[in-house]
Amino acid sequence: MGVSGKTKVYGLIGDPVSHSLSPLLHNSLAGQMGHDLIYVAFPVARPAFVEFDKSWDMVEKPAFDKFDKGGDMVEKAILGAYELGICGLNVTTPHKEAVIPHLKALDPAAAIIGAVNTLLRTKGGYVGHNTDYTGLYRAMASEQMMVGGAQIAILGAGATARSAAYMCHVYGAARVFIINRGREKARTLAAEMNQLGGNERFFAVAADDITRLPTNGLLAIQCTSLGMGAKCDEALLTDPAFYERVTAGMDMIYHPVETAFMRMLRKAGGRAHNGLKMLLYQGVDAYDIWQDTKVPDAYINHTYDRLRAAAGPNIILVGFMGSGKSTVAAGLSAQSGRRWIDTDEWIEERQGMSVAEIFATRGEAHFRKLETLCLENLLESAQQGLIIATGGGMVLSMENRRMLKQLGRVVYLKASVDRIRERTRKSADRPLLSDTDMDPKQKIQALLKKREALYQEAANYSINTDDLTPEQIAEEILEDTT
Repeated sequence: MGVSGKTKVYGLIGDPVSHSLSPLLHNSLAGQMGHDLIYVAFPVARPAFVEFDKSWDMVEKPAFDKFDKGGDMVEKAILGAYELGICGLNVTTPHKEAVIPHLKALDPAAAIIGAVNTLLRTKGGYVGHNTDYTGLYRAMASEQMMVGGAQIAILGAGATARSAAYMCHVYGAARVFIINRGREKARTLAAEMNQLGGNERFFAVAADDITRLPTNGLLAIQCTSLGMGAKCDEALLTDPAFYERVTAGMDMIYHPVETAFMRMLRKAGGRAHNGLKMLLYQGVDAYDIWQDTKVPDAYINHTYDRLRAAAGPNIILVGFMGSGKSTVAAGLSAQSGRRWIDTDEWIEERQGMSVAEIFATRGEAHFRKLETLCLENLLESAQQGLIIATGGGMVLSMENRRMLKQLGRVVYLKASVDRIRERTRKSADRPLLSDTDMDPKQKIQALLKKREALYQEAANYSINTDDLTPEQIAEEILEDTT
């Protein structure tokens, strides 16, 4: 169905939103339901990336938290969306609470939780709803994690944990243990839920004291940001004794596909699930609210398959110049529908000059710092499903090699010296091959000898590209990662 003047517009506001799978989710549902609508992402407030210091005096890591423009930007976004006739919005981090003063009304559940993720257009303004708690319940039920009568541990006490706690209240959990590093915040949330239910089902537990927990049969819901981005190897609880008490757990994070929480739970013999189904069902519930309908299970299952394919691990290509990284990345993108990024182009765009110019004016050491900064930004943005083509020297730094593994599945594209020379012969934009004191082929041999072990160390596996077409390489990589 094509877009026309009658096409209804829906969207997502938050920061960042470029990585979100919500457009894929809702446009997939609309296509199957035959609804004439389009769903897009609208970034609101601070930029995902901060421009580098153009003075060249130093290279600094962007401080994202310093760019929160607060409720003013949110207010303008809500008022503007309404005036533009946008029919509905989803709201994600960090605006789930900030939107509330700018709404016409709140659904009772959203009012109790104190956060909204879905806005429905009505006469005179938007009404705020919360489908996070219903989406979580449906996700847990789909994995045979039955909430009614269960004993549940909630890890964290922030906004996400509030939705999980309310879900436990609504659907009849027997006892709920809110575990947080700061017990006071957990106590506050437990007290609010107990007052709401008129009984004592919720208990605050410090992260360093799990003696109050049942010794077995627990369900666990991981609601912190630990496990994603730069914190991908972290977890709120690391004591094996906790995981031995848990039968099954769900991490609200869906990227990476497996978090540290999930790994430790599986090691202890429990079932572990990521948050992709929670994303799916909260979106389905929002769609039902907007369209006053009920999406059939067959459409939900098809959409989940599409989300699962898109939410797979990032694929990172490393290798020497001329090994085909950019060409293969473009092919992977075309075959999988994923977005691809070239780290050299990422740097050039933000520096306003080519890699060759950076080498000539600032030197190789400066460029290597920019490569590290690029990886740091990618990790902090927590984007998933990306194809990332890296520069040939990205693996030189030990820190870079560590971050590459954190970002996703790393593939080393190998090529022979003769094939590399053949592929780079006509390219003038190769700073490291412009040394007139050495034959280019000899220079390739010397550099490759130094880097071969580093490529192998950084990669999960390697592919010899000499006798394969880019399409064949892409197919082999996709078979390994899906």
